[in-house]
Amino acid sequence: PAEIAVRVIAGPVAAIKAPAALPLGDSAAFDGSGSSMEGGKITGWHWDFGDGTAADGAKTEHRYERPGTYQVALTLASDSEAPACRQVSARHVVTVNAPPVADAGKDREVFIGGANDAVLLDGSGSWDADGEALSHSWSIGDGSSELGERVRHTFLAAGDYPVTLTVSDTSGLACGTTSTTVHIHARQRP
Repeated sequence: PAEIAVRVIAGPVAAIKAPAALPLGDSAAFDGSGSSMEGGKITGWHWDFGDGTAADGAKTEHRYERPGTYQVALTLASDSEAPACRQVSARHVVTVNAPPVADAGKDREVFIGGANDAVLLDGSGSWDADGEALSHSWSIGDGSSELGERVRHTFLAAGDYPVTLTVSDTSGLACGTTSTTVHIHARQRP
């Protein structure tokens, strides 16, 4: 049997260091400097951020203008002897999260002391630009708390009560939680 000598020509190996998620408006660092090439040299780094913009260089920063999920591509150019190995790409997914909007309605006056004086606290006007589901929690100035988009609460004493609605999306980011406060003036029925 005849022997055949095979020589493996390496291409570059792309390595992307970047966040998986970030708040809308924040600048993100993209680092391809950990990319390597055995027996050769990387001659260029080209980034495609998945939003119609691009940059060159081993390290760069980018700010997304809209929330969403973006597929970032890093393409490396090299001096590889094999034409098919001169360019390689790697991909990285980045989720850009917009904060939700909490809407607890308006300040209002309510009566207490009657059989049907439970107040409807309604957070259904809250929304998330990313379309994520929201959780709703209410902190009521009388020391109680409630969970849910729409809850009923009975005030036991007259007074002015701050009521804070906190909504959270599913992103897990600090910007995924927003609060707003309304004031309820509870008074005795005449």
